Amino acid sequence: MAQSGSAPGWGPGGRRFKSCLPDCGKPITVPRAHRPQRATPTLYVVHRADLRDDEITAYEGIPIVTPVRAILDAHASRLGPALIDQAIADGQRRGVLTRAQAELLRAATAGTPADAR
Repeated sequence: MAQSGSAPGWGPGGRRFKSCLPDCGKPITVPRAHRPQRATPTLYVVHRADLRDDEITAYEGIPIVTPVRAILDAHASRLGPALIDQAIADGQRRGVLTRAQAELLRAATAGTPADAR
């Protein structure tokens, strides 16, 4: 299970993007086939996706999605373009996105997102 922190969020502290309003829950990404046996606490919003190895990293030993994946997921969930642009700029300023990644994200998030994966 990978926690998708920023845009959707991705890690605590200064390396975290908020993907939505504070009351909408912490985004968590789990494999599509994962079916928990109990109800999901309201603290979390569960996203189902089969992540590739290059879309997962770790923060303090906890698996999380990469900033690139988080921003693409936020765009797919129709987060506003101003917030997507802010997430890209913040990621680049904080050194978690390279210039090339930021340019690719700007191109990939231009326009209306396709249906969520």
